[in-house]
Amino acid sequence: MTKKSRILFIIPLIIFLILGFLYWKSEWLIMLFWPPKEVVFEDLLIKEDELQEKSVVLEGFLLKGEKLSIFTEKINVEDGKIKSTGAAIWVEDKRELIGKVLENLKKEERMEKIIYYGKVRLAGQFFCQEKWKCDEEIEEGKGYGYLGAYGCQIIPTRIKILEWGGN
Repeated sequence: MTKKSRILFIIPLIIFLILGFLYWKSEWLIMLFWPPKEVVFEDLLIKEDELQEKSVVLEGFLLKGEKLSIFTEKINVEDGKIKSTGAAIWVEDKRELIGKVLENLKKEERMEKIIYYGKVRLAGQFFCQEKWKCDEEIEEGKGYGYLGAYGCQIIPTRIKILEWGGN
């Protein structure tokens, strides 16, 4: 192999390796150059058009069950029963990030089903149906999540469990 042919072989190989590395670290690069916007639930309700398909970071409560995967503003735990209060959005866990944090969440067993819950800081991409608001009841099958029951959803890219004074 001549020196010229080695160079012609090595240059594309180096480019391929660099591009592969950048693709592998693309989430990190995206966060570096286009950091997610810090929001609160109220922003999701008021500025949903502005936040559509944008990366956002917010704190709230994650509830995960067999057919349940929601991120809600508040929860109420009374007599061992958990209930979402306030606005709620569907969590479409395409990267299976929730499964990695489940053992660190609290759990409630209800009729042989387990619901995991806890306070989290969640970063992800936000989506909302054009004509539906996050806090409105929507026609079954027209939204996100189980039975299309939610007007908005978030696809998480990072989840961090937070301490809270809940049961």
